[in-house]
Formats: sequence, structure tokens, C-alpha cells
Amino acid sequence: MTVTDSRPARARRRGAEPAPDAGRIVIRDLRKTYTRNDGTTVPAIDGVDLEVEAGTFCVLLGPSGCGKTTLLRCLAGLEEPASGTIDVGGRPFFDTGSRVSLTPQERRLGMVFQSYALWPHMSVEKNVAFPMTTRRARRHFSRDEVRERVAKALATVDIAELAGQPISALSGGQQQRVALARAIAFGSDVVLFDEPLSNVDAKVRVQLRQEIHALQRELGFTAVYVTHDQEEAMELADVLVVLKKGRIEQAGAPRQLYRTPVSRYVADFVGTADVVEATVVGVEGPGLVAVTSEVGDLVVAAPGEAPAAGSSVGVVVRAEDWRVVPDGAAAAAAGVNEVRGTVRDSAYLGAATQYVVEVGGRTLRVRPQGSALLDEGHALTLRVDASDLHLVP
Repeated sequence: MTVTDSRPARARRRGAEPAPDAGRIVIRDLRKTYTRNDGTTVPAIDGVDLEVEAGTFCVLLGPSGCGKTTLLRCLAGLEEPASGTIDVGGRPFFDTGSRVSLTPQERRLGMVFQSYALWPHMSVEKNVAFPMTTRRARRHFSRDEVRERVAKALATVDIAELAGQPISALSGGQQQRVALARAIAFGSDVVLFDEPLSNVDAKVRVQLRQEIHALQRELGFTAVYVTHDQEEAMELADVLVVLKKGRIEQAGAPRQLYRTPVSRYVADFVGTADVVEATVVGVEGPGLVAVTSEVGDLVVAAPGEAPAAGSSVGVVVRAEDWRVVPDGAAAAAAGVNEVRGTVRDSAYLGAATQYVVEVGGRTLRVRPQGSALLDEGHALTLRVDASDLHLVP
């Protein structure tokens, strides 16, 4: 656990507000490699460029090994990059050109670890106070101020009554709140989260992420949050960053990544989608192209430059965008954006039922609205709007 920059902390104690860009993060051409036992090198971070505006909730999303945790640790100063620059609030944290490399203590960022990193022999309030009582920090925080900040942080995360309890007496969810209270006790401009909810059960996880999101909005700090949980990422993020093999595959608002993924990788990783192989036939109309696909002929939205006729493309279709056409309402033969299929399997998900439907020799995931139940072997017609389809290379 580290502490925030003493300059904005002192400004807040005087009643002044920190600079508008105090929590702004700028990363340029960052690179980090690891060396295997056989001597070969692996690029963990491979030329990352990223800007996070002050007060933004930024989520780094991707599977294990994509580089998201390494990027967070480089920002925190727990890993040394090979090259590039990291700047926070206009202050250089790392720069190979000018040979700047601040220690974690000098960066003074709030951080919530996956393992919580709490002292088991200390009480809750002493754990939260600890970073403010180190030799370097004592000159910035009086005893009265430490007590005030600890009390406020514990009340903010709703565990004030646990102040005197030992860490060993707390549940996983309560320990997570202690770790969060410690990170915000300084009024930090930037708080880093390394998969902080992976060790709590599903119900508590939902509650805690809602609390983290509300606290970030209330306190206004910049959050950089690492997770592999798609639902968690979509709920929390102002800016969602999907990484692949140490590179940013796509960054933007969650809806942008969900509706207009730039690649099959993003389409498959964000939400439930199938990518149907297709060949472009030609322009169908303004912003529309016609394709021949492995499930039939389709018309697809193409708001940008239309791909050339004969191009091989992927058509992204989300499970919830398919609609089941009622018996008797379908045409005698499947028309454009209507396909015929057979139910092969189903899974009840509570809010909806997801079906596996075989169409043209391949399967599609279909999550239609409504409560109608479809039996295995049921033949049906599916329809999807052109605006709900998206092309990827």
C-alpha cells in the first residue's frame, strides 16, 4: 500500500481543490519483457499508448497473460518497464529518455491488491492508518488528522463499527472494505485495483463493485481497475480497455466495444457473440452491404467505407439480437436476415433462456426475449436487423 502525493493532500487540508488534471494518466510507448528459463524473451507490454482523464473509471480487461496486471504494476512502480513514459497529473513517474523512475513510495498512489495485503496482527483502524504513520508520511499527517481520516474512510465503506477488530475476525468482504478504506484514506487522486473482488463470493462481489463505483463517483478519484470478469468490467467502466498479448486491442466506452468491436477477439471477449464467416456481395444501400454467409444471405450495417465485393469478412451477431419469428408469421422461404434452424440445446439463465440453434451446419447462440420455451429438435425461423449486425476483418 502506498500513499498519494503530499502536495494535493496538503492543498485539500487547506481547503483548496487539486488541479483539474491531478489524476490524469498518460502512458506512451510502454514496453516490458520477461525472460524465460530458456533465455527467450516474452513481451508482456508491447508498445502501449493510453490516456486516462482525471476522474475516469478505467477498466483493463482481458484473459490471463494479456498484460493487464503487468501494466497496472508498471503504473504503481512495482515493475520496471524496459522503455516508454508514464506521467500522472503532469508529474513524470517513468521516462527512459530522461532516466526518471520513481519508487512506489515516491509515486504515492492508492492501491487495492487482490490479496488485500492487510497486516493480520493489526486492528482494522491500524491497518487503514498504517501508510500515514510511516517515517516518511508522519511529517504530513498529524495524529488528529490520521484519526479523522481513518474514521471517515471506515464510515465511507460502512465498517466503522469494526475499527477495533483484528483482521483475522473479518469475512472476505469485510477485509476487502478495509483494503478499500486504506486506499482512499489519503484522498488519493488515483487508486489502482488489482482484481480486488476475485476472492469474494458472487453476491458480495456485486454489492462491493456497486460500492466501489459509488465511492469513485463521490470522491472523484481516477480509478484503474484490472479484471477478467466481463460483466464487472461493463458495469464499472467509463473507459474499457481490452488487451491482447501486451497490446491494446480496443479502448473506448463499453457500449462502443460491445456494439462495434474492431476485431473478432474483442467481439468474442466482450459479451456473448458469434462471428459468422461471410463474403461481401456488394453495396445494398446507404450504409448497408449484402453478404453471403455460412448461415444464409444477410444485409449488414456498414456505416464506414464498404468493403470491396468478394472480400472475406466476419459478421458479428449478439445472442440477444436474434428474434424468434412466430409460427405462421415467417415467409415460406427464408428471406434476407431470416434464417431457418433447429434447437439443439438450451440453458436456463434466470433472466433469459439461451438456446444453441443449428443453422446451415454451424451453431449459433440465441437468447430471445420472452418466456416461450423451445424444445430440443424444434424447427424455427430467426430474424435479425441489419443494424444489429457488425462487420469485422
